[in-house]
Amino acid sequence: MRLINEENISRSIIYVFIVIMSLMVFSISYIYVKKTSSEFDTEMKVFVEHYYDTQKELLKKEVGIIFDILKYNESKIDDEEEQKKEAVRLMHNISFQKQKSNYFFVYDIFDFRGGDEFARLIVNPNRPDLLGTIISTNYEDIHGKKFRQEFLDEVRATGESYTQYAYKKPFTNSINEKLAYYQLYPKWNWVIATGVYLDDIDKLLEEKKAAMKTKVRKQIIQTVLLFLLFLSFAILFSYFVSEIIEEYFQNYKKTVKSKSEALEELNETLENRVHEEIERRREQEQILIQKSKFIALGEMISNIAHQWR
Repeated sequence: MRLINEENISRSIIYVFIVIMSLMVFSISYIYVKKTSSEFDTEMKVFVEHYYDTQKELLKKEVGIIFDILKYNESKIDDEEEQKKEAVRLMHNISFQKQKSNYFFVYDIFDFRGGDEFARLIVNPNRPDLLGTIISTNYEDIHGKKFRQEFLDEVRATGESYTQYAYKKPFTNSINEKLAYYQLYPKWNWVIATGVYLDDIDKLLEEKKAAMKTKVRKQIIQTVLLFLLFLSFAILFSYFVSEIIEEYFQNYKKTVKSKSEALEELNETLENRVHEEIERRREQEQILIQKSKFIALGEMISNIAHQWR
């Protein structure tokens, strides 16, 4: 039994067309979704890198503003100790913002090589218990990182440093990752620093990521719906095409049937004519045979009469 014949060829065309178009639509949709997801990951990576670079620039600008204020105070205050006191007071007062975790902290450096008594902490609103105490570069964060030694080495070499480490977050007892910028104020051997806690950045990044995901998801849904709409139109088109093909085959079948019937009628007519012609010829042959017999009989009688005479 054949799967495809003249009875179901149009329906078979629809099914084959639908299968092919469906595979094409779903393949294109899958490729688009994968490509969009890959572009989203790349875009997020670029955005994160750019965001961190921007944060670094902001930290550096904040320290730069403090430097400008210190230089301005130097021009207004003659006594150096008074200048330092005013600087400490200023940085301590502007450090905290409500519901913010950024602040300034300052080291008065004794030994740029580091050690157990390399500096005194003179500003740090987050750790008032350490103010005025001698601190060590051997101190490690919860990950075992000697971040003070790291920033001190870079400051000694270049005058500034970006260092990431874990530290207590203001208003909480939790330890969080922090990115800090340190810059040397050479006149007083102070290292002035400020930083940002990465969980604050991560929160902003998650919000941005969620917004971008929503946008990408919307684009994907719109694209898939567009493909499905195209598939629907393609199916309708295939249906109309199949109807045309079906009508063509039906007309073709009618034409073939009509010609077949005419041919059968012609064959039947020819057969009757042949039969009649054969019968007529048989009758003529019988007449000729009878005539021949009569002629032969007449000749025989004539010969007998001649012999009798």
